[in-house]
Amino acid sequence: MGRICGLALMILVLAAAAAWASSTPYEPPEGGDKWQFSTVVVKGTPIDRDAIGKAVLSCNMAETQHRIQLQASKLVPRAVYSVWLVKHDSAMKKVLKKSRADNPSRRLKADKYGKLAFAANLNACPQGKYDHVVVMLHGDGDPKNVRGAKAALKGKIP
Repeated sequence: MGRICGLALMILVLAAAAAWASSTPYEPPEGGDKWQFSTVVVKGTPIDRDAIGKAVLSCNMAETQHRIQLQASKLVPRAVYSVWLVKHDSAMKKVLKKSRADNPSRRLKADKYGKLAFAANLNACPQGKYDHVVVMLHGDGDPKNVRGAKAALKGKIP
């Protein structure tokens, strides 16, 4: 008899919890649906005129989540690259600030077909702070050697 009463009480509690849960609609966290997306077409520079790609910048200011995703093709096969966010002066002659989006301790390398895919979280939303996404070619294969790197692709952030 005690087991039946305990079982009945447990069923009653579960039914009440289910009824309460179904009456409360799901609400995403505040800002959870406030993403801003910008697509940046990155085009080859004189270093590699045929190269082409696309970067997507995703920013959620309410939750401070920011991300970059980049895909590129027609690059130098098996070459090492790095991805940068850059701000120029109004004449586009001088770099005012730059921030590396990839991790220099890991090699960002094109495959044997010259294709590259990259994704990373960012510390801040680049929109308004930077004006270009730049993909640098490290001809010596060392991603830490920034002085010898040359801009292979470049695109304006809208």
